[in-house]
Amino acid sequence: PLQTQMSIPLPLLRNTPTREETQDEGRVLLSAFVDYQVAQEQGPVAMDPRTGGESIGDMVYSHTIDEEDIGTPHSRTEAEALHPVYRNMGRELRALADRFSQSSERRRVRQEADSLDLSSLTRDNLTTLMMELFEDGFSRERLVTFFFFCSDLILKSVRCSVGGLQFQVVAWVWAFLRDRVCFWVLQHGGWEAVLTNYLPKLAITAAGFAVCVGVVFYIWKNW
Repeated sequence: PLQTQMSIPLPLLRNTPTREETQDEGRVLLSAFVDYQVAQEQGPVAMDPRTGGESIGDMVYSHTIDEEDIGTPHSRTEAEALHPVYRNMGRELRALADRFSQSSERRRVRQEADSLDLSSLTRDNLTTLMMELFEDGFSRERLVTFFFFCSDLILKSVRCSVGGLQFQVVAWVWAFLRDRVCFWVLQHGGWEAVLTNYLPKLAITAAGFAVCVGVVFYIWKNW
């Protein structure tokens, strides 16, 4: 398992994002992670001709945008250009994923996704499965597991080539990510706070402050 600790968001170092910003970033992270998984696969993944040749990650992104998402960038590329931190957080997530991919837990997650019968999959039983991933509570490790499970499931639905199935799976996964995962992430300061460790920055800030105070005191004392 990943040997990481959940960092504590520090308001002195960053602004807490809004609910919409947290959801937009979650959409980008899911889309990018699916493409990351495609790149790790040994064999090619067929696409539905209706996708127009876009990547699977791009398909995921476009099918998580609802009519009420006014102002949401139309593509992941546009979103990352407007918010460079999204790309940075994607790299952080992939770094955690690279470590997790060598674990027995990763193999278990893949086996669970492979064993699912997509013909009997519903939003309710998929939600139950995803809730089980967090039965011990939310954490950075559980988030990585969640992204792997969801990308495995999305890729499996694409391979099945059953008309519209992948879009349905994406919609169910996105609903859970948007309503539950993003809510938890927002409560903990946003994706940047959850995926990175701010303690070193705090130590640097505190050390810098201490040095400044020491210099001022020295000058005052010897004036």
